[in-house]
Amino acid sequence: MLKTIMQSLTANRNAVDLALRQIDEIREEIITQKAEISRIETAPVPVAEALAAFDVWAASAAGGAMDARGVSALLDPTGGGHGLGVTTPAVRHGGEMIFDARPAVQTLLGLVISTGLPTLRRLAQEHLTAAADGMETMSASSRRKKLAEAQRALLDLELAEEAAIRSLEGAGVPVARRADASPAAVLAADASLPG
Repeated sequence: MLKTIMQSLTANRNAVDLALRQIDEIREEIITQKAEISRIETAPVPVAEALAAFDVWAASAAGGAMDARGVSALLDPTGGGHGLGVTTPAVRHGGEMIFDARPAVQTLLGLVISTGLPTLRRLAQEHLTAAADGMETMSASSRRKKLAEAQRALLDLELAEEAAIRSLEGAGVPVARRADASPAAVLAADASLPG
């Protein structure tokens, strides 16, 4: 009889050890899945999308330079537009005059962009292509789809972990939950857990 009790205890201990190892394996998969989610979230956009953003920015900077300087004032027949003055607004701070050079710098940048846009675009394209070389890029729609799939896979893992924890707890074995355990998994109804 003692031998039977010892065999039963050994079998139970082995079952508990196996279940704890399975929880550890699930937790390692959770870490891997979270890393995959982070990779998807931070994957660069395709070079074509980055260039489109550059084009919008460059057009705005170039157009803004002309608009800010009132180029149309040169059409004034009274001669009021004898040049395109670049102002540097000033404010008094602590007894000193502080000049804000941002409008002048923005104007200069816009004028440089407008005169050299094809060259700047080519340089931007070369830089972006080199920076993205060997990296997986993702469009917004692809990122949304992959992110939804990865988050679903993470939830499935967390539900499996919770099912294993509850199974052990039901057998009287206490198991600590991860501090970052998903509330959706921890609060899930038993019927919605796998197994």
